[in-house]
Amino acid sequence: MKVYKDFLPKEEFIKLKNLITSNEFPWYYYNDVTYVNKEKKEIPYSFQFVHIFYNEDRINSDYLQCLKPLFDKLNIFCLLKVKANLNTRVPKLLTNDYHIDISIKPKNIKMKTGIYYLTNSNGPTKFKNGKTIKCEENKFIEFDSNLEHTSVFATDTNRRIVFNLNYIKNDS
Repeated sequence: MKVYKDFLPKEEFIKLKNLITSNEFPWYYYNDVTYVNKEKKEIPYSFQFVHIFYNEDRINSDYLQCLKPLFDKLNIFCLLKVKANLNTRVPKLLTNDYHIDISIKPKNIKMKTGIYYLTNSNGPTKFKNGKTIKCEENKFIEFDSNLEHTSVFATDTNRRIVFNLNYIKNDS
């Protein structure tokens, strides 16, 4: 696992944050956070707003180009999925289900997952191996896609926004 603080230059970060947090940026309601809830039971606060930029070999958003500064730093060979997640404030820290983002694993190809934090919050990312990463703006973490992880809903801010990227690097 690699952790990068101040991942984007300050000007690029501010430009991206201003766009994504603006009232004009489109968010879409999803009734479940991790898609692991097989029983489909109602779980308090287990919803989020998402914006899917890229999925299943196609561009899904007119805003994909705004992420070019992220892509340029990552040495990506093949983009698999890119989305932004927005979780709203909850009354107490709640942890979601552990999951992996993409279950299809081609042989001999090392898929990566990246999480880019757009906002600060007390809702970290936890890993099943016991590691915890603080949610700090302009931080990027990269790890093997088979590593189970989860988010924790924040109590100290109105919104926790992260980008979730799944890709294959040029060096795979």
